[in-house]
Amino acid sequence: MCIRDRQGPVKADKLELTAFPNPFNSSITIQVPAHLSHIDIYNIKGRLVERLPVYKGKALWNGSRVPSGIYIVKVPGIGAKTLLKID
Repeated sequence: MCIRDRQGPVKADKLELTAFPNPFNSSITIQVPAHLSHIDIYNIKGRLVERLPVYKGKALWNGSRVPSGIYIVKVPGIGAKTLLKID
């Protein structure tokens, strides 16, 4: 699994999302602004896979429980522009 199309921070309306390590096999850390309470992970079909709590600006996703593929990190309430594509 690796980050697709994004090698650095993703900026949308002054909001930055980063994910590491790149590539990853089982888990990935997603950095977001500290004021957020959670982020959502969606599969390529648009179904919510998991809602992750944010603690001190970081969320840890264990992707080993889902099939390999493309997933989208979305910040709820911010809008569709704030996305990070991971696989």
